[in-house]
Amino acid sequence: LTRKVVAGQDLGIGHNGGTGGDLTDAYHDTKTDLSFVLQSSLIDLDDLGGQMQWLGAIEVDARTVLGF
Repeated sequence: LTRKVVAGQDLGIGHNGGTGGDLTDAYHDTKTDLSFVLQSSLIDLDDLGGQMQWLGAIEVDARTVLGF
């Protein structure tokens, strides 16, 4: 398990990974009791880091919409 911090926001502890065309992020923030799981098809294998950043941006946006 790892801690995920995106754009200065601590998203919690969890795991990310991928396999043959899929990316997945699953994290839980014990401070807010907020959990999330995102799964996406792998769009561009040559930009794996960029796609992981894209998932992180979605997670930050979702927290904002929810008021966190």
